[in-house]
Amino acid sequence: IAHAVKYGIRPEYGSLAGIKGIGHIRANLLKEVLIESKVNPPGIGEPTASFLDIMESEKLYDLLLEKVIDYRSLSTERAREEVGKIRKILLNNRRGYMVDDKILLAFGLFLEGPSAMKRTKKELVELIRWS
Repeated sequence: IAHAVKYGIRPEYGSLAGIKGIGHIRANLLKEVLIESKVNPPGIGEPTASFLDIMESEKLYDLLLEKVIDYRSLSTERAREEVGKIRKILLNNRRGYMVDDKILLAFGLFLEGPSAMKRTKKELVELIRWS
């Protein structure tokens, strides 16, 4: 819910907002691609690599290019550059998780108190998955 509020995105697509560096415009573009292609969104805390694999295997970058051209009124060349930036953000986060770091820590503090500060990001992700 925190992702959804922060990025103005429906809660079921909130994990997209958890990709470090994606921003609300790009997260919403990815949401539109998933909706149109009827692909389920990844869950909060899922590995970003899984989402990257979905983007590749479902060939969603072509649809993303169309959305960027349409929604942002960019030329094809500029839209390709933007899709390249989005792809690079996903690749740079391949080892990460689809959850905002600050929201993750806040949730950990809510559940465990100060001891959450000693946990790794992976441990905090596991904590939210089991809550």
